[in-house]
Amino acid sequence: MMGYVSNIQKFSVNDGYGIRTIVFLLGCTLKCKWCQNPETLENKPTLMFVADLCKGCNRCRKICPNGGPQASENGCVVLNRSQCISCFECADACPYEALKLSGREMSAEQVLNEVMKDKVFYQQSGGGVTISGGEPLMQVDFIAEILKLVKEGGIGTCIETAGNVPWANFEKVLPYTDLFLFDVKFLDPELHKKWTGCSNQLIQENLEKLVKFDKEIIIRIPLIPDINDGQEFKDIIDRISEMENMKEIHILPFHQLGSSKYDQMGMDYSMKDYREDNDEMVRECGQYTAAKGFRVSVGGSGF
Repeated sequence: MMGYVSNIQKFSVNDGYGIRTIVFLLGCTLKCKWCQNPETLENKPTLMFVADLCKGCNRCRKICPNGGPQASENGCVVLNRSQCISCFECADACPYEALKLSGREMSAEQVLNEVMKDKVFYQQSGGGVTISGGEPLMQVDFIAEILKLVKEGGIGTCIETAGNVPWANFEKVLPYTDLFLFDVKFLDPELHKKWTGCSNQLIQENLEKLVKFDKEIIIRIPLIPDINDGQEFKDIIDRISEMENMKEIHILPFHQLGSSKYDQMGMDYSMKDYREDNDEMVRECGQYTAAKGFRVSVGGSGF
């Protein structure tokens, strides 16, 4: 079983319990305007160009069959993406990783071998493996195989999902998943459509179905200043409080840590100048959530 993996991040403590390895997959069904992982949006590897790493060796220009990399005035390269035919020979030739791919194809066994290197840390900390993205459930057969192998190794499993996939995809992974980190961005359908590019009807239906199973679910809410940190946030919490067995909420404050990736991907980022100083509303949202009886984590820290 093969799939497209963006990155494997070790020693994470914010994406499930204990020490975890996060497997980020390519492909997403949403187009959130604040997305900090734009390299995972496409469902196959794409070319990234980190201009600051370019040393002007021109190996990419010599090897490119179509003239994508071009000389600039300072001797380094500029990338003409309209000329790129996605052969990726330039990335193979670049010794400085100025040109690199957003991901690679791996087998389930290759992923397993990598994540199980840290088995002792999972066992000692109560951690495990988290599959994230993008939207990992787009590659449902691939992750089902990974999770099955991880479970057979006696390690805990977790999926982070935005829920915008057919319910049949959830059914395939339910037997092998201990914990779901379920993203809820908006309750209002018009706001959801405006800021993520799609309806939230399927997401809400899937969450309502998922809570009926004996699986732990943690709701994660990205908190975007002046967009969903007011009444919209309270409406989300009120709705979640009506569901059975929902005990924990993660509030994820907006940040700009991934904004440079948009330039590397040749993409526009409409929230480049958006403010991050939202501490007061983060605190108010945390207090409101705690008052509803939930355990609250803000950006990975207890509230």
